[in-house]
Amino acid sequence: MKNKRLNIAVGIDRAYNNLIALCAKREICSAMAEERLRKYGLKDDDIEKVIQKLKEQKFIDDNRFLSLFVRYKLEFDGWGPKKIEQKLLLYNFSKEQIESEFENNKTMRRTTLPFKILFFIATPEK
Repeated sequence: MKNKRLNIAVGIDRAYNNLIALCAKREICSAMAEERLRKYGLKDDDIEKVIQKLKEQKFIDDNRFLSLFVRYKLEFDGWGPKKIEQKLLLYNFSKEQIESEFENNKTMRRTTLPFKILFFIATPEK
């Protein structure tokens, strides 16, 4: 039976393994990992060590998270730029990083949009 309470102090190894399992299911950023580790009751030094190890092993990549977050929220959740920016600021991303990602996303949307339109037109109705 799994323990549903996160605020119980657990060991570094267990916290690390729990974060690996979480990263295998979904993309998270450093701030999300830090918040989770604080709920586990780890000290600041241990939190930094765990996050650094996860970054070295590519389980956590803030740039990848930023890119996927912006693209997903724009395309699938219908969020506007301001709402996305506010959420990312809560995750400790700088305004420069966010603006840069919006510019990258605009470029990507310009290059993929004609393909999406052609695919939609060429796809027969069922």
